[in-house]
Amino acid sequence: YQKIFASRDERGNLVNRFVAILNGRRGGLTQIQRDYENVLESRLRDAQYFHDEDTKEPLERKVGRLKELVFLGRLGTVEERVVRLRELARRSAKLSGHPEWQESLDRAAFLSKADLVTHMVGEFPELQGIMGREYALAGGEAPEIARAIGEQYLPRNLAEDYKVVSKKLSPLGALFGIADRLDLLVGAFGIRLDPTGSEDPYALRRAGGVLVKLLRSFSFRFSLSDLIQESHSLFKVQLDLSGAEVLSRLADFLKERVVFELQVKPGTRPFEILQGVVKSSFDDVADVFRRFEILSELAAREPKIFFKTSKVVERTSNILKGVKEALHSVDPTLFQEPLETKLYGLLQEEEPVLKASLEKKDYEGITRLYGETFFEPLHDFFDRVMVNVEDASIRRNRQALMKKINTLYTERVADLSLLTQVRE
Repeated sequence: YQKIFASRDERGNLVNRFVAILNGRRGGLTQIQRDYENVLESRLRDAQYFHDEDTKEPLERKVGRLKELVFLGRLGTVEERVVRLRELARRSAKLSGHPEWQESLDRAAFLSKADLVTHMVGEFPELQGIMGREYALAGGEAPEIARAIGEQYLPRNLAEDYKVVSKKLSPLGALFGIADRLDLLVGAFGIRLDPTGSEDPYALRRAGGVLVKLLRSFSFRFSLSDLIQESHSLFKVQLDLSGAEVLSRLADFLKERVVFELQVKPGTRPFEILQGVVKSSFDDVADVFRRFEILSELAAREPKIFFKTSKVVERTSNILKGVKEALHSVDPTLFQEPLETKLYGLLQEEEPVLKASLEKKDYEGITRLYGETFFEPLHDFFDRVMVNVEDASIRRNRQALMKKINTLYTERVADLSLLTQVRE
């Protein structure tokens, strides 16, 4: 407010000094200094008064007054939002494999918005979260809970590197931040407030950007669809859209936020790899980032390996284009060519090894093995065997074999058939 700078000593502690910048030569510097001091002292006295008033009662006593604050109009009050956040935070802890965090997250969620009704935040809105942390500590709350309250609005800058974010925030604060943004997004999308064009009055793009950055920074592993459905079920008011509709629209929205987070441009190889990764699966967003990073790095470092895997996916995908009928399991009794038997035997032999790599999420390992295993045999097969023959049963059986090979990689890693002009 005062456009002056606080000062610290060499240890980083605040000292009783400030710095002001004046544009051009000025006379009467002593009076100017005194004016600055008077205004600053008045501001500090106000802050001291607000602090003293706010700390006359513990933070938890202020939670009941949140019923006086409205959250996005139709979505009820902030008090009702806190009720949702408590449950959603507990469920997010369980889904992400950290059930031991449930009680701490529940307490952090309960106190998270209480500072919105304090004198200090009323005067200095930018201190929301920060004052919640300080008042929680003053009231004897556990340090990790107070820290999570203070971190709920972080990161404030979407340009901040995700590795920096992972060092600055606590895992507890980050997971609560995810629950907080998800409640906002599900509610807003549920009443059709999703941003259109350049209009985004509720900063939902920012909320989505923070959500995916936190997932990238901390690699929380859970089903996005499960958590969105959980969040949708917690709203007591009638939303315009069903859980399935919100999930569909919000997933598309978050895919755009992932593109923004990675700063990949359409028409580039990284963008194509990301599209292939997303097409396979988007439900575990942290895993999307991991698959993208591993495949992008492998494509740049070992293009020959990447080329082989891409070609296996591309050729098996191309032969299946236009196939509309359901393909059942492969029937070896319908094989007519030795290469069919050979390729199927190879699949039977290597499938357990490939699936073991998938279970370990060894995406580089399965990419190497998949390409090395099928590239040459599949090349020979297509040279000598016609897949789309007139006999329907034989044609479908050969198509089923191609699909079996294709989905072994594309279902859980990436659909690399979306790539263009892949070379060794």
